[in-house]
Amino acid sequence: MAFGILTSKSKECFNAGMTKTQAIKKLGGTPTLAAAAIGITTQAVSQWPETLTPAIEDRVIAALARRAKKAQRKGVAA
Repeated sequence: MAFGILTSKSKECFNAGMTKTQAIKKLGGTPTLAAAAIGITTQAVSQWPETLTPAIEDRVIAALARRAKKAQRKGVAA
């Protein structure tokens, strides 16, 4: 099941709209790390609305899932 690899903190994203601040925090804590995690520029992150659109939120969740899956393969907590 694909959702099995998401952490409980990542699942919180499904309950309500994710904010820009939450996304940046979950993706590493800085706009630079957040941008790198989803393959965009830091400038693009700076243009995100405070409440993320569903498309941006999906990219954040996908990046979190990839990180969790990679950590799971290595036997490390995400």
